[in-house]
Amino acid sequence: MPRFSSFSSFLSAFLLLLVFGRPMAKAQTVSEENGRNVRLMLETQTTVGGGMHTPLWLNANRYGLGGLAPDNGYLRLQMLRPTVSDSVRRFRHGVGFDVALVHGGVERLQIQQLYWETVRGLSVFTIGQKQRETELNHPELSTGAFVLGMNARPVPMAKWALRDWWNISGSKDWVALKLHLAYGMQTDGKWQRDYLSGTSQHYPMWALYHEKSGYLRLGNPLRHALCFVGGLEMATQFGGTIYNGGGFDGIVPTPIKGGKGLKNFFYALVGKGGSDATDGAGYGNSAGNTLGAWRAALDYRNRRQGWHTRLYYDHFFEDESAAFDEYGWLDGLWGVEIGLPPNPYVTDLVVEHVRTDYQSGPIYHDHTGQVPDQVSGVDNYYNHNLYQGWQNYGMAMGNALFASPLYNADRSLAFTANRFHATHFGMSGDPYSGLHYRLLYSYLKSWGTYAVPFAEVERQHSFLFETSYRIPSSPGRQPSRRSPLLSPSEGWRVKLGIAFDTGNRLGRHLGVQLSVSKSGWLLPTKSRGAKQRAVSAVTVGEPHRTPLVF
Repeated sequence: MPRFSSFSSFLSAFLLLLVFGRPMAKAQTVSEENGRNVRLMLETQTTVGGGMHTPLWLNANRYGLGGLAPDNGYLRLQMLRPTVSDSVRRFRHGVGFDVALVHGGVERLQIQQLYWETVRGLSVFTIGQKQRETELNHPELSTGAFVLGMNARPVPMAKWALRDWWNISGSKDWVALKLHLAYGMQTDGKWQRDYLSGTSQHYPMWALYHEKSGYLRLGNPLRHALCFVGGLEMATQFGGTIYNGGGFDGIVPTPIKGGKGLKNFFYALVGKGGSDATDGAGYGNSAGNTLGAWRAALDYRNRRQGWHTRLYYDHFFEDESAAFDEYGWLDGLWGVEIGLPPNPYVTDLVVEHVRTDYQSGPIYHDHTGQVPDQVSGVDNYYNHNLYQGWQNYGMAMGNALFASPLYNADRSLAFTANRFHATHFGMSGDPYSGLHYRLLYSYLKSWGTYAVPFAEVERQHSFLFETSYRIPSSPGRQPSRRSPLLSPSEGWRVKLGIAFDTGNRLGRHLGVQLSVSKSGWLLPTKSRGAKQRAVSAVTVGEPHRTPLVF
């Protein structure tokens, strides 16, 4: 009971801070002003279908919200106060609260987002759990990034980032950087323990988490038709306590304590160093589960005709040999994105090809006295002998085509089909005002893993057609003097999707998904005169010229 009371007190204080944003001793007009800066959304979603699971594209790349049961749904409450609400201030603060009651998911009550964010200059400091889009991939049509994807629930972390590109080339403004660095902790250890109860599979409790990225941009999209972006994303799971860990000579019967000292945070930062009890005598290794991807994109934009295209590439790696081309860069994601001129039919097209079957080759041999050569193949993407691989609450944290462990019939949390070829197509458009659609189709064939190959190649076809309609206000109607949440006609959005899977990889699934949401500012907006114009001037300026402030 005391723990529940403490959490209730914290939650109540957080919601008051979210709404009011300043000390409550201020005048009521201040409270009303902050209420107008809080965006609130209420949403309900229902999925019904046949088969063992929800079809892939009714669940994938949705930040882990919802469930894989054929019949699932949720009720969601989201309250966000964006940092732009404080645009005329030196320090701009934002907070978010996003929670759902879920049926057919891994948890009944799912905290999706809970964070505090502060912006100073070009720096953004975030504490908590917040959704983020991928850096180079289309957020709606792509299969997702290899490392920092949108497929799983976000991990709570403390994060520093550049909120926009930082110009490092003076007045010419054609070279810019974008960076981020974060440390956090995965909260799914207890869930893993309960999910794997009765098995001998390994799982970590309170595993620490680290991620970082660095990108270089050549060219300015506001001035140049051609721009190049290249960079690196890396992440590490480390620390915590591991149970049933896979050692050099089999399962380690006693819990393994992962390092949590300052040096271990440094090892995670540089991506190497440290060791653990499972390495075996004479076989030093890097502590934790480290993975990364080299990423690049070439953009061309024709402003006169209103179209653009992007060619992009991801190279995934699990160790140093794959990161630096010791065995060839045969695996990867190759994609093209095309944005068409304004038209009522198709606005964006995406085509991707993904290959992950090579994994530095089928041979792994640690050096010995008899055979001193080191062969570092069998990279076994997304799996790990201590940390249950690149997943959070059973969902892959990277590319959605790595079938998440929640699909496994034996309740294991391993990625059992990480060697595959896939071709993916996505298309979206806006035929009428307020009406939007997207179409996804993926074909995949998998060989299983090197350790446990499939007897025959398994194949999968996954399809989605989804349309949404945002109900407009009545023509000529004056904006409501009440909150849009209280207006019967404002802020409504209806979304309907139908999807299916065929083949023997995931099985045959058919599903229909309906969601209805209503959103708006907590209080009605009002004209703010000169202050509003000042906010707009700051907001729509040139953020890439903002000085860097740590």
